[in-house]
Amino acid sequence: MRDDCERLNILLVDDRPDQLLVLESILGELEQNLVRATSGREALRFLLHNDCAVILLDVNMPDLDGFETANLIRRHPRSQQIPIIFFTAGDETDTHLTHGYSLGAVDYIHTPVLPEVLIAKASVFVELAQRTRQVQREAEQLEARVQQRTAELNSLNQTLALEIAEHRRTEADRARLLAEAQEGVRRRDEFLAMLAHELRNPLASIVNATEILKLAGLPDPDLEDTRQVIERQSGHMASLLQDLLDISRITRGKIELHQEDIDVRDVIRDAVSSKWSESAAPGPRIEVELPDEPLCVRADATRLQQIMVNLLGNAIKFSDVSGQIVIGAARDAGDVVLFVRDNGIGIPAEQLVVIFEPFVQFGRSHQRASEGLGIGLTLVQRLTELHGGSVSAFSAGAGQGSEFRVTLPLCRPAPHSESNGIVPPVAARTASIQRIVVVEDNHDVCHTLSSLLRMSGHDVSVSEDGLSGAEMIRRLRPNAALVDVGLPGIDGYEVAAQVRADPECSQVRLIAMTGYGQPEDRRRALSAGFDAHLIKPVRTAELESMLEAGRNGALTAPTHSPPV
Repeated sequence: MRDDCERLNILLVDDRPDQLLVLESILGELEQNLVRATSGREALRFLLHNDCAVILLDVNMPDLDGFETANLIRRHPRSQQIPIIFFTAGDETDTHLTHGYSLGAVDYIHTPVLPEVLIAKASVFVELAQRTRQVQREAEQLEARVQQRTAELNSLNQTLALEIAEHRRTEADRARLLAEAQEGVRRRDEFLAMLAHELRNPLASIVNATEILKLAGLPDPDLEDTRQVIERQSGHMASLLQDLLDISRITRGKIELHQEDIDVRDVIRDAVSSKWSESAAPGPRIEVELPDEPLCVRADATRLQQIMVNLLGNAIKFSDVSGQIVIGAARDAGDVVLFVRDNGIGIPAEQLVVIFEPFVQFGRSHQRASEGLGIGLTLVQRLTELHGGSVSAFSAGAGQGSEFRVTLPLCRPAPHSESNGIVPPVAARTASIQRIVVVEDNHDVCHTLSSLLRMSGHDVSVSEDGLSGAEMIRRLRPNAALVDVGLPGIDGYEVAAQVRADPECSQVRLIAMTGYGQPEDRRRALSAGFDAHLIKPVRTAELESMLEAGRNGALTAPTHSPPV
């Protein structure tokens, strides 16, 4: 049985006692606190003083119906973020559904309710609330420890080593909990897209905050270590989220490749560099084996690097610190073979036939805190096949190491080209000061982004809704405007349309910054009048580079920004 203090409230709102009894009987197996409310007013009274993991709300009720109740719930700061699932016995029209979603509904369920559907939907929000509560507790505990150490630093030098060890253990537990939280995200494609958008705003705030701390400089080495942990883990979380979305897009045939002739040697070097920069802990020795001559393939450079980073990360994960990994590429007749070989834990023979299936994991051990979601190899296979290639796995068995090979067709290098690969990054330079308007309704994102831009010397004005944002852009006529798509009042697309309709604003560069990252989202932004489309969270260096390029008349938007 679950401890009562650990139970979460699930609010059931229906004027029919028999329907409430059905809901309670189905949701009882979740072992949470099921709260009855027979009217909208009774539900509102409960929410004034209590939190909930999710609200199940009947649409058709006397006095206050479900829509009116949802509207009042969304108006109160305490309850405005609680997810609402409407249920109804009728066949709803598109207008009816749209109205419900505009009031904050996350889903509709038709009665009679299918138990497995209701449990699956409710459990998503219960798990999310449980993990949020756990993270909040750990954050409070960590803050208390930091304050205590600051106050006692001068008198507790002899205990410093013990405090650092405890701090590292706490961070290891935190990383393990984050990895476990990611394993629970296996829902249908529509929910993944919604979840991605909702997570990208707070993630952007975290990334921006760590950049601010980095620029400001932290005098205490322990605090700087903590900042770097947050930076690395937020990057890891963004990569996992990107992998989940990529699997969804590939399944639905929505992914786009931007292929060019590239030298795979550059891709492998970048993959190795990327994995080293992600980790602060010691790892196995990595050797790179590459020929002297170019190995040219026609591929999407970002996606091919994603393939190799996944394979290299997998090898690091299942190798000891004293192990050895070899990554490289070689020509094989008319093909190029990219490989990653390790002497780690190996793969049992029975697992080789299913190793590329989604969510397949083997050799699970409590000693391995970060085993991932079990989708990395699936993503490797799908992306390789989209390039017209194949991927294979080899192992002599448990404890005998493993090797993964990606085979792609060889192509001729372009004449008079020395690199035929990824364009090297532009050297860092000092960006010119610009007048910038930020239109963003998420206060944390707006505050941290504007602070970062001001720290870079820019003249920044902010607005948190679409109407005042469009007016501010037309009045100030800035060099650039960073506009969120999902805004109150009018959305970002309408902001762009109004600005583009003003001849005085023809030179204003409009940049969409949003959590919606699918190719059709980018096309819609550019069609609405935006000059570029960036996906949150955005690296400060990437944004500064785009601002400077736009000032020089060379503003272009990447089709898909790489994960942070």
